[in-house]
Amino acid sequence: RLDPFRDFFARFYKGVDGLFKVSANSDANIFLLDSERIAVAAFNSCDRNDCFSMQGAISKDELARCHLDLHDSGKTFALRIAVWHHNIEGPPHRSDYMDVDTVRSMIGKNFRLGLHGHQHKAQAEPQHIYLPDRETMAVVSAGSLCAGEKELPRGVNRQYNIIEIDDDYLAATVHIREMGIVNVFNPALLHSLGGVSYVKIQWGTPKTSVGSMAHPIVEMEQQLIQNAERMLMTGNPLAAIDLLTPMKESINGYARRLYVQAASEAKMWAEIIAVTAIPQSIEELAIRIEACNKSGKFDQAKIALDQFGAQLHAPAALVRDLKSKINAEQAMRS
Repeated sequence: RLDPFRDFFARFYKGVDGLFKVSANSDANIFLLDSERIAVAAFNSCDRNDCFSMQGAISKDELARCHLDLHDSGKTFALRIAVWHHNIEGPPHRSDYMDVDTVRSMIGKNFRLGLHGHQHKAQAEPQHIYLPDRETMAVVSAGSLCAGEKELPRGVNRQYNIIEIDDDYLAATVHIREMGIVNVFNPALLHSLGGVSYVKIQWGTPKTSVGSMAHPIVEMEQQLIQNAERMLMTGNPLAAIDLLTPMKESINGYARRLYVQAASEAKMWAEIIAVTAIPQSIEELAIRIEACNKSGKFDQAKIALDQFGAQLHAPAALVRDLKSKINAEQAMRS
């Protein structure tokens, strides 16, 4: 039944680089977004579904295998998102929806945002599981962008969602767009949302295997630092810089030290000058002066030494040595 879709899937992703685990024959494909901070698992919710059995279902084996793939990757994800087709509730005379216990299984595997369709209308709600502490997953339904009059519920127009995830990966804003006139979409002012076009959703922080509170962003940064250190120690400073670049705006501590050292080994003098505008250590001051010397910016080197040498309590012998290097480099250039 799914052969036409699988053929299309294979053609669509043929030649696409950077896919985590994607196969036309898989019922659980995994994609990575936001510099690998977000894992998106796309599930087939038509397991055992046919003309005699209309309800949605996701294979427990596929769900477990997806969880192991994410775990065994060694990566720390700030957010895990699950995507499937069927809604998780419906009216008494319908059976074409998915058992909500499947979503609870996803929560136990640290998924915190679920996206689905099928019911042709926008909806956002929290789902809870007690493990024994309450953990939360936000489930968002998208309206249909292309359904016709017969498929759309009464009073519902064509819709789509824009999901804006907060910087801490613990909440998001769902913006709902609805077609007002032909092919023109506007913010949907829905009565179910209090007459606004958006809704704020939140979810709980994942727990570790021993039940303590996980800190995925901190763990992810620590993992990046460890990988960058390994790249630098094995003689690949450019790879270390690539790994640390997402942290560049607020880089500090050991990560900053690695970044400056890697830039020095890669002879990225302009980058060093930009990052070390305010040196945080004597070592960083010395590297900044070297970068200024190599770039021919001797005035900046002298200003940095005069301004920050005393602030950082640089030894007098080191200050004399750095001044000599500035003067010698300047003399050679002239």
